Amino acid sequence: MAKDQQGLDVTGTSVSAIAVDRAIADYYAGKGDPVGILQAAAAQDGAFSLGHAATASLLLLGGFRGDHPAVVSALASARAVTHGTTSREKR
Repeated sequence: MAKDQQGLDVTGTSVSAIAVDRAIADYYAGKGDPVGILQAAAAQDGAFSLGHAATASLLLLGGFRGDHPAVVSALASARAVTHGTTSREKR
């Protein structure tokens, strides 16, 4: 299990943990493509549930409705890979 910059466990590879950190930094800086970063990492790491959930959250923050196919798909993907995730990630 990898750790992010705050020292919290992230289910998945160290590359996925780095992607979380980059996506958060890009989001708060208002630059880059945090959704794309998370989607790319999730495509490479089958255990990266947080990547899918964070993608859905960012899409919602960006104005997508909860029933938008991209949001629905991201949430379904997050739910599909909850085995082995931490209790924090399941919330």
